[in-house]
Amino acid sequence: MENEKIIPIKTHEKSYVTEPYDEEYAELAKRLKYSVYKYIGLAKDESIVERYFIVIATKKDFVIYFTELEEYIQSYSRKSVRPIQSNNRQKTIYITKMLNYILIDNYDKYKIKSVSYLTPESVIDFLAHYASTESEKTKERPSKDSIVFVQNSISSFLEAIKKKSYLPNFENFDLFKDKKLYIQGIERSVRVSALDTTFYQTKQKPRLYDMPTPILFRLFELTRIHDPMILLPMAMQAFGGLRAGEVCNIRQMYSKHGAGIKLQIESGHITKATIDIRYVYQMRSDGVRVGRIKKPRQQSIYPAFLSLFEQIYNNHMELLKKYNYEKEYAPMFLSKQNSNGTYKAMRYAAYQRRFSSIVDILIGELIRSSTASERAYAELLLSHDVGTHILRHWFSVQLVLHGENQVGIMNWRGDKNPLSAIIYLQNKGELIKKYKKVGDTLGKYTISQWEDIHD
Repeated sequence: MENEKIIPIKTHEKSYVTEPYDEEYAELAKRLKYSVYKYIGLAKDESIVERYFIVIATKKDFVIYFTELEEYIQSYSRKSVRPIQSNNRQKTIYITKMLNYILIDNYDKYKIKSVSYLTPESVIDFLAHYASTESEKTKERPSKDSIVFVQNSISSFLEAIKKKSYLPNFENFDLFKDKKLYIQGIERSVRVSALDTTFYQTKQKPRLYDMPTPILFRLFELTRIHDPMILLPMAMQAFGGLRAGEVCNIRQMYSKHGAGIKLQIESGHITKATIDIRYVYQMRSDGVRVGRIKKPRQQSIYPAFLSLFEQIYNNHMELLKKYNYEKEYAPMFLSKQNSNGTYKAMRYAAYQRRFSSIVDILIGELIRSSTASERAYAELLLSHDVGTHILRHWFSVQLVLHGENQVGIMNWRGDKNPLSAIIYLQNKGELIKKYKKVGDTLGKYTISQWEDIHD
């Protein structure tokens, strides 16, 4: 192999550097594949650490070789320091799909057996294949958001190889481009993938993000009645911007790993509530992971919502006293089912299902409403995918209405990328028309009075 010539060939009317066709490799490609190897360990502080490696394996998943290609996949781009809990699971999965598509499944077509000789055309062909292929599980094509994530992941991967190693066919190809956005008359530039892809409109229900404030508080009231265990995690999302997987990792104050929530109390009332989601720890005796922390951090509840948060928090701590649960793991939120009379920490998937059940009850109430606008919103709920993301969106809207700038929105939302904050600010005028700022008035209402709050 060392003495073989590297020759340019013409592909799609462009000249690329490639390797000669290798019949031996073509036979091996029929029996081997790129695969993702998962390693789970414990750090010195007993926090869970996950690492994902790109390996070459047999079709039956027997690992033959560790490629080290995962070194080019970074969670925190352009940063030399990153949290120990960060991992590249999703990015590694998609990069591996691309390698299999080009280097294994279509070797006869592209005649590429090394990452170094990938071409723009082969990569763009993979993206087109990914965008048009239905999932075996859902029978749906990937969403636009998923395609954009894959585009950016591949561009970052190739850019890292280009800088640190050898990628001749991308020498004159820009992997990223700047996209211009205008916020309040000011031009901003956002870096996006230059790997263009056509996506297909999916048949999936579109996500619903907007929920009027009166409806949101009615949802909270129904949760208090039908499933009070998930009321506090919902409040942490709506009043603190946490993600669903993040709230499932919150521990009680007595945890041996440190308090999962810290309260500052003055004159008998909470004046600051800070949630510690810097680390992922084992939360259940069966070792099952409860959720993922996207951005490890300490996140405070937004000051305007502290009064209501205090009511919900105090009620929740009283609720926990009624349960027999795995106290050594100090879970804040418990599963609906118990094992031999003992409740375990609630998992992300279970939280989503329980939330959906409350939404179903809400839909039933709205359909029977005498108000036309509420019946119309019930139809909207029925025709859309409604998940806990709607709580975080409501929180984000409130940040804009409270006058937070880009940095403030990123900080309160726990964002790595400024794009979400930019989009919210870009739509500020429309948001002001649709929503009324909710803040000081919340403190005037008790939980049972939420449904009386109007926009």
